[in-house]
Amino acid sequence: MKSWNKAVLSLLAASLLATAQPVFAEEAPAQKVEQQQTLPKEVQASLDKLLEAFPEMKKMGIRDQSYLPENDFQPAGWYFGFDSRPEQPVEGKFYGNGHVKIDESGLLRNMHLQLPEWAASEAPDHEKAKAHAQKFLEETLGEEKAKEYQISHVYSGSSSSMDDHGNSLSWTAAGVQFERLINGIPFHGDSIHIEVDSQGHIASYQRNEMKDIALDKFPSPSKAISSEEVHKIYREKMEMKLAYNGHQPVSSWMGATDKKVETKSVLKYEPNWAWQLNALTGEEATSWDHALRPKEQKINLNSQGKILTIQSEEEFRQVLKEEFDFDSMDLVFEQRVERHQPYADVEIINYELRPDYKRETSKRKSQSHAFASVNKNTGQVLHINLHSEKMTIPETKISEEDAVKTALEVLGQYAPTNVKEMIMMVQSFDQPPVPSWVDESRLPKEARIRQMPKEYHINFSELHQGIPVHDRSYHVTIDGATGQLTGFGIPSYAASKLPEGKPAISAEEAKDIYLEKHPLVLRYIWEEYMGQKAPAPQLVYQPQYPSHPSYLDALTGKVVESKE
Repeated sequence: MKSWNKAVLSLLAASLLATAQPVFAEEAPAQKVEQQQTLPKEVQASLDKLLEAFPEMKKMGIRDQSYLPENDFQPAGWYFGFDSRPEQPVEGKFYGNGHVKIDESGLLRNMHLQLPEWAASEAPDHEKAKAHAQKFLEETLGEEKAKEYQISHVYSGSSSSMDDHGNSLSWTAAGVQFERLINGIPFHGDSIHIEVDSQGHIASYQRNEMKDIALDKFPSPSKAISSEEVHKIYREKMEMKLAYNGHQPVSSWMGATDKKVETKSVLKYEPNWAWQLNALTGEEATSWDHALRPKEQKINLNSQGKILTIQSEEEFRQVLKEEFDFDSMDLVFEQRVERHQPYADVEIINYELRPDYKRETSKRKSQSHAFASVNKNTGQVLHINLHSEKMTIPETKISEEDAVKTALEVLGQYAPTNVKEMIMMVQSFDQPPVPSWVDESRLPKEARIRQMPKEYHINFSELHQGIPVHDRSYHVTIDGATGQLTGFGIPSYAASKLPEGKPAISAEEAKDIYLEKHPLVLRYIWEEYMGQKAPAPQLVYQPQYPSHPSYLDALTGKVVESKE
C-alpha cells in the first residue's frame, strides 16, 4: 500500500492528460522468458556495479534471472529478483526483497529494494533527498549525461507490508523526479524517479523513456507566445469556485507514517480548470480533458438513512447476499486491519472475499470478488466494491441516464436523512475517443482489455449554503455494460462544524492569487496511445505545482501552505 501527497496527485492528474502511460506507476509488465544465463558483457558490468554499490542485494543473492522481450513500454533487457526468504521462513519475521531491470545496452531501467532494516516512519528532508538522488543519478548515467536532467518535483510517500497476523512494517521516503531537458525545456516523456529514505538509502529508481524520439521535431521555445499573453488566456478560461472542507490538512503526515495530520475546517477557493495550453497557439493542448471532466448537476434528496454494519465474516456474506444479491459461497475470506488513517482517529478493518488462488484457474468455482472497508469501532460500512461473474463486456451498454438513476436509488438508501441537497458529478470511464493520428488497424487485438473499463463513476457532495463540502462526499460506481452496482462509499469520519463568514476576496481576485502561486511554465509533451505516438511533440504551458500542498483560504484571501 502506497500513499502520495496531494500535490503529487494534482500533478499526476494533469500529466495523465498528456500520455497514456502513468508517471508514477510501474511500467507495464513484460512476459519473462527464461533463456541461457550468459549475460551480455554490458549487462553483467552494470549488475556487478550495482551489487557493489548495494551489498544488501549481494547478500540476498539472485533468486530469479529472466530475459524480458521488448514491448510498447520498455526495451528488451534482463530482470533480476532478490529475496532473503529461506526455504522455511520463520513465522512473523519480515524478509527483504527487491528487483533490478537492466536493458541490453547495460542501462539501469528499474530498481526497487524493501528491506526490514530500512523500515522507518521518518521521511528525509527534501534538500538532503535531492542531494542523494542527484549523486546516484550521476553515478548511474555519468556526470555529463546527468546534466541533461533537472529536478522537476519532490514528493513524499510511504509503503507498508503486513503479515497474516496484522503485524506490519512501514517505509517512508522522499521521491525526486528528474525530467530530461530538450532545448532547455523539461520533457515529460523522459523522466527518472529516485526514492530516498531518511538514512540516505536509494530505495527505488525508475526510468520512463519514450522510444524513438526525433529531436528536430520539438518546437523551438522562441516560437512560444509570451508568458504575459498566455497568463491572460489561462485566466479567462479558469474559474475559481468556493468549497468547504471540514478536514483540510494544514500539516504534512509525510514526515512520519505514524503521525496524525493537523486539520482545520475551512472555506476555500479552487480552480475548476487547471490543465495546459499549447504554447504556440494558446489553445487547449489536449483533447483528453473533455472526456475526463465530470458533468455537474444539483440534486434534491430524500434519503432513508440506512446504515450497513459488518463485524464478522458471516455478516459480510449476509450483507452481500441480502443487500446486493451477491453470491460469495465459493470465495475465500480474508481480514486485515488498516491502522494508518492520517486525517482522523478512525481504525479501519478491510474484509475481502476472493477466489481461492491456491487452486488452478480452471478449477476455481468462482472468479468473483468483494471488498469492504469498515469502521472498527462501529462496524459501519464505509466502502464496498463488487465484481461479479455476471459482469461482462458486451457490445451493448447502459445509458448515462440509467446509470444515474441506479446511483440515486443507492444514495437514497444510505445517505443521512438530514442531507437534502447535493451536487452530483458524473464521469464515464468508457473507452476514450481515439485520437485522429492513431492508425486503428495497428491497435493490438487486446486493446479492448487494456482500455479503461466501461464504468460510470458518480460522485456526490453535500451542499452547505449552496457550496459543496469536500469531506462529506459519497460515490457510486455502476458497470456500464450491465447496469449493476460495482461499488459505493460514504464519508469515513464524522462531519465537523463548518466556518461561518463571507469570502474576503472575489472569485476574480482569487484567480490572480492562484496564478501567482502556480505560475505557468513551459514543458514538452508527446502524446501516446497504445504504443503509437502523435506525429510530433507539443510545447505547452502548465501550472507549476509546489512540493508542499497549499490552499487559498477564502475567509482571509491568503494562501496557506502545509507545515511539516
